Amino acid sequence: MQIGAVIYHNNDTLIVDMPRSIYDLYGKLQSIGVRQRPDNIHLKDEEGDDIRVKLYGETEIGKHLVGMLREKNTLADANMLAFVFEQSDIRIRDQLSAAILQNRYDMPDQMFEDIKLMLREAAAIEKNFYFPLTGVFEDDGESFEADPSEIYRYSDQIRTALAREQSPERGGDMAQYLRDDPGIRSKLVSAEWDVEEFDILYGVVRVRLMEPFTEEEKAEFKELITGQNSDGLGEGFEQRPIFTEDGELFVSMWNSGDDYFVYDDEEMDQFLQNQGQQMGGM
Repeated sequence: MQIGAVIYHNNDTLIVDMPRSIYDLYGKLQSIGVRQRPDNIHLKDEEGDDIRVKLYGETEIGKHLVGMLREKNTLADANMLAFVFEQSDIRIRDQLSAAILQNRYDMPDQMFEDIKLMLREAAAIEKNFYFPLTGVFEDDGESFEADPSEIYRYSDQIRTALAREQSPERGGDMAQYLRDDPGIRSKLVSAEWDVEEFDILYGVVRVRLMEPFTEEEKAEFKELITGQNSDGLGEGFEQRPIFTEDGELFVSMWNSGDDYFVYDDEEMDQFLQNQGQQMGGM
């Protein structure tokens, strides 16, 4: 545990360490009568406030993490900051720890961006894995299938929604969920779900590797992507509406059709050539 918090509410006091599940943190708050969510509780310790929060570092790293937080931040921000550090890739942990101890970051977002840069530098190999998207519009209680051109039209909104789904507070870098295979675990540094525009819009997983996958590892990784698209990240994503002028758009990254696929760069290039598609839009 990196950060501790002393939380005062009326005559009750709660001492809690972080990171922990946000639901567990909410439960702890309820034990002293606090009904607000952690993301609504600011880091203020002023006499007269209904809820007061005092943070402290449980480790040297924790002390520096606390130093990045301000009164405008929330208890959820503090928990997320501790979580991001503890879940950071072991291959950049020493570098990240040194940067924190040298007070390189004034705020959490600076640390998060630096982690992305460190991961890019640690992994020399970039690889993409593509898959088709489908969508459904809901408007005034009616549902209708989204045409590929309509899905393409809202590519920016879909990209933003995917980024939100992978934000630190919702799970962070997806690589942590794709490391069941020992070979994949030793090579995979990061994995980010995104979209890419060809003549129509496709989903893509952008990965960074220390070494290339073997053919067996690549096949296993495709299965892991399919699993995330159907029952993991994709299952939650397709239930969250993307608000558009045509109604609420629900985008699926998996379907049961025979034409569903997960292709790497070379396979996707061949597929697009066969389809007569190209990058750059419609």
